[in-house]
Amino acid sequence: MTYELLPKKKLGQHFLNQPATIQKIISAINPTMNDIVIEIGPGPGTITGKIADLAKKLYAVDIDPDVLAYAQTHIQNSNITWLNTNILQTKISNIILEHELTPSNITIAGNLPYNISSQILFWIINERKWIDRAIIMLQKEVACRICAQPNSKSYGILSVALQLISKPKILFHISPNNFYPPPDVMSSLLSLDIQPTPFTIKYPDILFPLIRAAFSKRRKILKNTLSNNPHLIISLEDINTIFKQTNLDPQMRAEMLTPQNFLDLSNELFKTRRAY
Repeated sequence: MTYELLPKKKLGQHFLNQPATIQKIISAINPTMNDIVIEIGPGPGTITGKIADLAKKLYAVDIDPDVLAYAQTHIQNSNITWLNTNILQTKISNIILEHELTPSNITIAGNLPYNISSQILFWIINERKWIDRAIIMLQKEVACRICAQPNSKSYGILSVALQLISKPKILFHISPNNFYPPPDVMSSLLSLDIQPTPFTIKYPDILFPLIRAAFSKRRKILKNTLSNNPHLIISLEDINTIFKQTNLDPQMRAEMLTPQNFLDLSNELFKTRRAY
């Protein structure tokens, strides 16, 4: 499969060009007539038209006007709305309001640009209340980090945050020869089942800064890391209190805590702050 369009390196564009792999991805997304799909980075529309044929509605979001113009020219489908905008500045609530949608059965799909994949993942975290699931392609290394377990080198901020808001699963790996131009790394198709949520997050404004602070110096013990972090104003006394209440050892390192442990710490930290 070839395209009359040159990928832009500065935007991290790599276009899928193997029909068998394309079909495998479409089968994994498997939208129904009840699903609203938001595709991030449709590029030349490799899967866009086929997904739109199956879904209730598809919104194709791309920052590059050239690929959108190309895709629109080659895909004639009234079920697609093309949005030339930055996904990181997009609010799903605005799409729902502007297009008078019922806010349910929303699927995120896309081949994420490798240079901003982490930023898009945090966008998904922030927009999670509107999203049922995500089927996304990204670097194999990043996908493995997301699915990593405690006490492993790969376990980090993305592991904890995404395991708290979803059930992540690597569906399959994709070799570089499936793209034009071939990237330097292996890719993976990852599913994130967000609804129903696996954990009840009461205080996200405390939880996610806590996770970031804990992993900011991952080799140090949490007692020291948290007490010296400018983004999480917490006294040493409060640190000792929340660890005591959760039966956790403040001498532990961040990589030793489970997602549930972080959730418990954030809940106790909220209680401690309310006491003032």
